[in-house]
Amino acid sequence: MAEKTVGLVARNDPLVAAGIMELLISRRPIWILNPLSADAQLADEMLRAPTGSFVALARDWARPSMTEVRPGLGMTIELDTRDVRLGAARPPESSSPPGPGTAAVLQTSGTTGPPKRVELAAAQLWASLGGVSPDIRGDSQQELRLRRGTVPLTLPLAHVGGLFGLLFPWVNGRRVALLDKFAPHAWAKIIKDHEVLTSGLVPAAMRMVLDAQIPPADLASLRSVRAGTAPVDPELVEEFENRYRVPVITAYGATEFGGGVASMTLQDLRRFDGSKRGSVGRPHAGVQLRIVGQDGEGQLPPGEVGRLYVKQGTGDWVMTNDLARLDEDGFLFIEGRVDDVINRGGFKVSLREIEQELRALPDVADAAAIGLADRMLGQVPAAAVVLRDGARTSGEELCEALKATMTRYKVPTAVVIVDQIPRNVSMKVDSQALAKLLRDPEPSRRAP
Repeated sequence: MAEKTVGLVARNDPLVAAGIMELLISRRPIWILNPLSADAQLADEMLRAPTGSFVALARDWARPSMTEVRPGLGMTIELDTRDVRLGAARPPESSSPPGPGTAAVLQTSGTTGPPKRVELAAAQLWASLGGVSPDIRGDSQQELRLRRGTVPLTLPLAHVGGLFGLLFPWVNGRRVALLDKFAPHAWAKIIKDHEVLTSGLVPAAMRMVLDAQIPPADLASLRSVRAGTAPVDPELVEEFENRYRVPVITAYGATEFGGGVASMTLQDLRRFDGSKRGSVGRPHAGVQLRIVGQDGEGQLPPGEVGRLYVKQGTGDWVMTNDLARLDEDGFLFIEGRVDDVINRGGFKVSLREIEQELRALPDVADAAAIGLADRMLGQVPAAAVVLRDGARTSGEELCEALKATMTRYKVPTAVVIVDQIPRNVSMKVDSQALAKLLRDPEPSRRAP
C-alpha cells in the first residue's frame, strides 16, 4: 500500500487539481500535504510519509528544505515540467500506510491541539457528495452532462472543505475557479466576471468581504452563499444578507465525515422565514444525528444541549466534540465545543459566550477567547479583539463594558487588542497561536 500511495503537496493550482482527479480515478490513495506549512515542517512530513512517490509544483520543490530532502524521497514529480526523477526506494519510517479503500489522508485543522491524520474512504467521500447531490444519489432523472457556471474554490485543497469544494463541481460538470489564497477583491472579480450564482465563504472570509466594502453591484449575480467550517455568528449572516441581498446557507461538517453532514437549503430558508436563524440546517440524505448527555448517558429530547453524535449510512455512530441541540423540526444548532467551556475555580465559563458578548460591543469588529492555565484557578478566560475602523478604546475599557452584561467570573482576565485574529489555513482561529499571543502580549495592548 505504501508503494501505491502518492504524497501530494496540495496547492490550489489547476495542475494539482487535475492530479487529484487522476489519482482518485486510478484509485491511488493520496497522502495530502499542506503547502502552507513551514518549509522545515513540510520536509519533515515528507520524510515520514508512508508513500512511494511525491508530486508537487516546481515552486514547492524549489523551497530550501524541500531541495535538501528531495534526493532521499524516491520518485518525485514536478507538475509544471512533468520532470520525473527517480531515486532509491525507502521504507516508511513512522506513519502507517492508508488502509484498503482509502481515497485520501488529510490533516485536521489543529485548531485546539496538534493536527492529526484522518483517512477518508472513497465510499465515504462519495456518500458525502451524494448527500447534497441528487445526480450522485441517483434520485435525479437528468442526464449527466457538462453544465454552465463557475464555482470559486476559496478553501485550500489541503483542507477537507477545499477537497469537497473541488469534487462537488467536478462530479456535477461545472468549472472551478481556484484562488491560491482568499482575497476579497480577487474573489469578487471572479463572481463578477463569471456571473457566479453560488459560492462558499467561511465566516472569516465573509467578514473580510464586508470590511473590504465590496460594492453590491459586483456580487449581483449571486443567488446564495454557503457558510461552514466554523460556527457562523447570526449577526454576521444578517449583516451580509442586508448589504448584499444574498441569502446565506449555513452548513456543518468535519474532516472525519469527508465534508458536510448537515446544511440549510433555500427552500427551508423561505419556508421558515428566518425562524431557524442560527441553525446549520437538517442532516443530509443518509446521515443521522442524535444528541447525548455530556455524561455519555441517554439521548436527549429536542431543545436540550448535549454532545453531538453522527452516523453516515450503515457506519458506526461517531462522537464529536461539538455541543449541539436539535429542535422539533430536526434542525441542528451548534452551541459550541466541549473544549469551549473551561472551569474557572469551579465555575463553568463558555468561551463562545465571551466572544459573542465582545462582538456585541460597538467598538469590536472581531473577537476570539481562550482558556489559559492558572496555578490557583485551573483556567482563566482571556480574549483578543480587533477594533472597528476609527475605534479608540483599551482592553481595560472593554473588560469594564463586559461587566455590565456578564457575571463577574465570566469576564476575561485580560483583553488584548490586535490587528488580526491568528487563523490557520482553513481560516479557523488558531488556538495555539492565540494562546501564545495572550500569554505574552505587547505591554501597550495588555488590559491592566
